[in-house]
Amino acid sequence: MMLSVGLVTTSAYFLSLGASFAVVAADLRRSTRLTGGRLFWYFASAVSFACTWFYIGKWLEDEIVAFDWDVGVFLRDSDLFVHAYDQVAASPLHWFWSSQLLTFVVPWVLFVSLSAAHTRARPNSQPSAPLSLAATLSYIWLGFAGAISVALPLFIARCEPHAFAPAWTAEGSRPKKEGPAAQSRPRGGAGCNLCVTVAVASIVAMPAAKGTWFFGVALASLHVSLLLLPGVLFRNPELVSGTRNERKYAFLALAFAAFLVHAYNLHLVDGTRLPGESIPSMCSRLWAVIWSNHCQSSITLDVFCVTLATVTRCLLPSPGGSASSTVVTLLIFAASPIISPGAAFGLYVAQRL
Repeated sequence: MMLSVGLVTTSAYFLSLGASFAVVAADLRRSTRLTGGRLFWYFASAVSFACTWFYIGKWLEDEIVAFDWDVGVFLRDSDLFVHAYDQVAASPLHWFWSSQLLTFVVPWVLFVSLSAAHTRARPNSQPSAPLSLAATLSYIWLGFAGAISVALPLFIARCEPHAFAPAWTAEGSRPKKEGPAAQSRPRGGAGCNLCVTVAVASIVAMPAAKGTWFFGVALASLHVSLLLLPGVLFRNPELVSGTRNERKYAFLALAFAAFLVHAYNLHLVDGTRLPGESIPSMCSRLWAVIWSNHCQSSITLDVFCVTLATVTRCLLPSPGGSASSTVVTLLIFAASPIISPGAAFGLYVAQRL
């Protein structure tokens, strides 16, 4: 008997989600000791899970009801992953909120990958135990399949007290080389750039591709490219040991890309304005869209929770922090409704470098 695509994808989704959580839990238990600060981030992760998965549960219930409560037929014929993204890309107003999360994910995955790869490349310079590639991928996949706002607090707990000020944010440089080797560029740079470029291009393409076969391709390309990124960095430690300016420019470029995507989505939203409609009325419709379907509610709450968690951690004391950097952090994230949370996070990391 042939297995249906829906059964395979749904089973793979929940099995991989459970496996990633198990690996993350084992990594946290093995590499950290319980402190008040870490308990706070565990609690934040649990609250985010409750907020986002309450609506996922309601959506799953509606999906099963549509199949007359026949779970066997539901598992055989449903395609949950694609269907969920169909709902959060239903209109420019829906996509305005959904893209906020996706443009945040790209700099976040690069940040996690660099932090983790650095613990392997220079284990003696990092206060926390080295992260394996499997654990790094598990944190990222837990964010993809569970919620970014669930995975991010757990990663913060893993890296405390240096979560947003790891060793690689200090001035770094590659070992000096003699002769022709001094002019050579580190391997893997093209692969890293390709992963990030494909991810950003996929986010741009998804709303236009809705309802076509290319939507699934763009969705898969986004996730696969970002999952490949840690492997590229782990296999090419010279990329991790690059100069501070190189890392700064990478996050500035991602911040600019997130802002451009955000500006484009705002343009699409403006195109939905009714004749003579005021801006407050437009904003009211934009807010109402959050509650138009359960998937949209879940992904938008994920945006709110991940932004709140990020701002909270950025404002907490970190090695190398100062009163002036706190003011800059406040100004950057205060602008996030205008420039997007993803752009704000990219700018924050860049200004810490």
